[in-house]
Amino acid sequence: MIGHENTNTINSNRVSHIISHFTNNDNLTVRFIKQREKRWKENWKVITANIASLHKFELSRQRQTDKVTNKIICVESANITQDFPLQQSDYVIALYGTKICIAKIIAMYYEGYGNHYYSQNAVTQIEDLSYISLQVYLPIHLNIFASQTVEGYTLFTH
Repeated sequence: MIGHENTNTINSNRVSHIISHFTNNDNLTVRFIKQREKRWKENWKVITANIASLHKFELSRQRQTDKVTNKIICVESANITQDFPLQQSDYVIALYGTKICIAKIIAMYYEGYGNHYYSQNAVTQIEDLSYISLQVYLPIHLNIFASQTVEGYTLFTH
């Protein structure tokens, strides 16, 4: 029959419409879930970017505070206390120009009545000293120090 449709055949337009209907999320609950997922994904990107920038800011701030406030206990007293007295022949860390060096205590001097007096006694307060004579050990490579310069001289300072 010419005008009659066979019930066993599939109408491709109708199938296409049904597939389009389900893939376009015309169902309100499915559309709501998709919108929520989209918001979550967008918020996740924003939150991730914010956390990354906050982390970067905190790291830079921490580096700045580390540079500014490298606190060493008893730095004002050079860690010279009753528990750690300064004695002749002790080794200390010292700045020689712009270099960090190791220095050996050769002699310690006190000031009194306008003069400087040599003493071999242990010192428990750095403020008591007026001069300290040091033999300087310069860094030659990484953590290796030498008491002589390249020219063969030994450095002393006070």
